[in-house]
Amino acid sequence: MKLLNRRITNFLLSSLLILSLMPLVPTPAAAAAYGLKSNSSSWNEIKVYDSNNDGEISIVDLVNVECS
Repeated sequence: MKLLNRRITNFLLSSLLILSLMPLVPTPAAAAAYGLKSNSSSWNEIKVYDSNNDGEISIVDLVNVECS
């Protein structure tokens, strides 16, 4: 039983390590908005992704969305 518990614990810890090393992946909606500017016809729907309020959806905005 101790061996099984140790194997399960090792598996869970290694899984957590792998997940923590994975890069942040933006949501599909945020990724689709990448590169759009405030003069875009759909700006009202995507301006929520402009976290630094510079009028453009950049990689900085996408990372900020995923970290919040």
